[in-house]
Amino acid sequence: MIYFSIVTALLFILCFVLLLLFFKAYGKFRQRKWTKARQYFIPTVLALAIFVISAFFLAPRCFDLIDIARGHYEVRTVEVSSLEFPQVLVTAEDERYYYSRAENDVQSDKTYQLYLAPRTQFAVRLLLIER
Repeated sequence: MIYFSIVTALLFILCFVLLLLFFKAYGKFRQRKWTKARQYFIPTVLALAIFVISAFFLAPRCFDLIDIARGHYEVRTVEVSSLEFPQVLVTAEDERYYYSRAENDVQSDKTYQLYLAPRTQFAVRLLLIER
């Protein structure tokens, strides 16, 4: 959960910095103070970067943070077939889930009950099921 919150905060800071750079570049664009013709595309590139980061990474994480704070999880029981770098576990059905290595100790070829954030498939809690 801490890893998930920290990455969400870093994405928010990144979007904010890109937004500040966008406004600075747009100010130069309006005053026509660029020295090279290709510099006129900088505001467009920054706007596209802000859109992609916020739409595909930041917004789903923010919605998942709200669900996690309310206690709404998807619960699944899976058998972990392998672990991949960075912080990805793969099940026997080739589904991929993300987790925090600092908060969870996961071993391959074991069965776990996963409490998942619904949009990002981040495993908030993993419980080992003994068989």
